[in-house]
Amino acid sequence: MIGVYDQLEKKFDKYLAYLENLRERIAISKTQAKRTEARDKARKNYDVMAGKECFFAFFDNNVHPQAREAERAYLRSSDKLYDYRSCLTSYNNQRG
Repeated sequence: MIGVYDQLEKKFDKYLAYLENLRERIAISKTQAKRTEARDKARKNYDVMAGKECFFAFFDNNVHPQAREAERAYLRSSDKLYDYRSCLTSYNNQRG
């Protein structure tokens, strides 16, 4: 009877480990999808604003300040996605 409980406990432990691994993979997938979506949204905004000009910004080739901010937002979101992917890669390499 004790042997049956030991085997049952081992099976439950394996199942719980599987569920934990699955939950972790789902969380990673959602985070990456959110960051990719944010980068794509920032890129679309950057594409819209890229053609704006401003006479008062003569010192910056007449590029509108909102266009520069859109450019910075796109670069920040790209950096966040890249940093996340590189951290994920190094984490996976450590796990084996």
